[in-house]
Amino acid sequence: MAVNSSACSIHCDFCFGMDVLFYGGDWVGGALELPQLDLKIELQEGDIVVMDSVIFHQVERFAGTRFSVVFFTKNHNEISSSKNELKVPLKDKWLSDEFFGVFG
Repeated sequence: MAVNSSACSIHCDFCFGMDVLFYGGDWVGGALELPQLDLKIELQEGDIVVMDSVIFHQVERFAGTRFSVVFFTKNHNEISSSKNELKVPLKDKWLSDEFFGVFG
């Protein structure tokens, strides 16, 4: 499980399972973008999104207080069905300007 309270640039979760995302707070902006599906979801408090964890996504910048609680169906350190160890990318650049709007 992870709790997020900021915008983030394009990434995927590398869990090889499903992500269940719950959104709360009071904010403006912060759409969830899924460029592989050509989809942009304007979220509201109480929304729940279920998606495959390997789908690339990003969250637009927003104003206000917003959090997402993400439940993963597989652990980041599990072994995939092909017996390859899963590696999680570093998150240190997810908020940098160079990564925002890559697909927007």
